Amino acid sequence: MKSYLRLMIFFLSGLIFLGGLTALGADNSDVDLEEAAGLADETQMSEATSTETTTSDPQNSWFNRGRTRTYLLIDGTQTSGSTNDQIHFPNGQLSFSGDFKILNESFLIVDAVVNYDDKDKEGSLFLNQVGFRSRLSDSAQYFIGKERNRRSPGLLISPSDFIYSNTNLPGQREDRKGVWLGRLSYQKINGSIDFLILPVQSETLEGLPDSKQNSNEGAIRGLYQFSGIDVSLMVGRYLGTNRAGTSVQTLLLNKYKMYVELGTQEEITRYNNTKKNYPVQSLAGFGYEASEDFSVRLEYFENGQGLKSDEFNQMMRLRSLSPSQFAGNTNLQSPFIRQKYLITSVTFPEIKKKYNFTISGIKSLEDDSLLSIARLEYLATDKLLAGLSFTKMQGGTGSQYQYRNFDTQATADLKYTF
Repeated sequence: MKSYLRLMIFFLSGLIFLGGLTALGADNSDVDLEEAAGLADETQMSEATSTETTTSDPQNSWFNRGRTRTYLLIDGTQTSGSTNDQIHFPNGQLSFSGDFKILNESFLIVDAVVNYDDKDKEGSLFLNQVGFRSRLSDSAQYFIGKERNRRSPGLLISPSDFIYSNTNLPGQREDRKGVWLGRLSYQKINGSIDFLILPVQSETLEGLPDSKQNSNEGAIRGLYQFSGIDVSLMVGRYLGTNRAGTSVQTLLLNKYKMYVELGTQEEITRYNNTKKNYPVQSLAGFGYEASEDFSVRLEYFENGQGLKSDEFNQMMRLRSLSPSQFAGNTNLQSPFIRQKYLITSVTFPEIKKKYNFTISGIKSLEDDSLLSIARLEYLATDKLLAGLSFTKMQGGTGSQYQYRNFDTQATADLKYTF
């Protein structure tokens, strides 16, 4: 396993290096702010034009006929409100992603990042996606490897999609982490069905399959469109539990996006270490996306996996007596400990063709906890993007964020696209 891991790291590092060299010669004159900021739909990465490298010369290798996206990101952060306020600089990320045509209608997909964290003084390589995609016919295709293929409408959390249920809020680093699977898809104009094999329940720190797996699992996902309404249904077994989810969404007057999601699973271990059978998570969302000047998303999330008021108060009392036992459940990594939340995001894209501004937030309706993120981006050139982010966590005694890691965190970053 160790020799395989070293070989994989060497191979991916070589792809990142070669991808950067290949892309240096590409014409990026048509880049727009959305692509440079990394705001494009994650399912459409292979269609990006801002950083892709293509050629039709049959004498070139299959690698040079691929489409690539390569960037270097450097940032620094400053936190306040914690017991150990510090500035961490530099943090860095080198990212390479692309798809490479091997045969007619057959592609190799690669997406890897190298991260450096100044706080831990460590570097790491992580494999977001890798695999082989091919088409069997006009309606059927398959994928084998590690893939991110999130289709549900939820902004941050999607109860209907138990494989890709979470992603990052706008203003945070782009989330491209995939899942190891085998996928057979059948697609028509008004719908599709996916048959998924899910053989991996745990990964290494590098994103590779762990050597010990319990069993092969799987799922079926269907999407259907009729009369302006999109309906999805997903059932299967994943991470040792039977699961199901469904969503309905529509677009009114070509302006207003409305959607509802539901999801449940056979059993869940909750934040207070108790188990619950078939808890229901529900999400209702509204969006306005008809204007070129701004867009708005507002969601109500009811978390059946969360704690009721008496359960939450009991957990917080135990937390005060034994902080180490619950430290991981009262910080930014667990924003949905309780049951009722509002999630919102407002985006102002391409202001004067140079700026993006986004503000997003999560508000508990059961205490005064609030997480908010504001981000401003400036397109300095067609390759260089500068960003400023500000994150604020607040909540008084007895609230979800009482034991937060910080009150505020400011981040400045530069992103250079090769």
